[in-house]
Amino acid sequence: IAQAKQSHRFGILISSKAGQQRINTAIHLQRLFIQGKKDAYLLVLDRITPDILMAFRTIECFISTACPRVAIDDYQQYKSPMLTPIEAEIALGIRKWTDYIFDEIVDDDIIAKK
Repeated sequence: IAQAKQSHRFGILISSKAGQQRINTAIHLQRLFIQGKKDAYLLVLDRITPDILMAFRTIECFISTACPRVAIDDYQQYKSPMLTPIEAEIALGIRKWTDYIFDEIVDDDIIAKK
């Protein structure tokens, strides 16, 4: 999260897998980044792997709207920071650390409804 606060180019990952397509959450995050004067790109992928993300060399930080385990369990595999949507809101200063909750896929609007 600390590294993300210093970043300017974000890749918001959307999974094409059934049950992990939080498009509304991704669009909501993109708007927040743009309001914060940051570049934010929506990236739709079937699989999220370190090798695939290396193709996006100019992205400084990734936000996974897919399975939260990508950002939480596998974060050490990625060269750039990988955050959950909740952590992205903390990095943007929209949510406080004391308001941290574990990200889970309940529906597509978990972040927008907070």
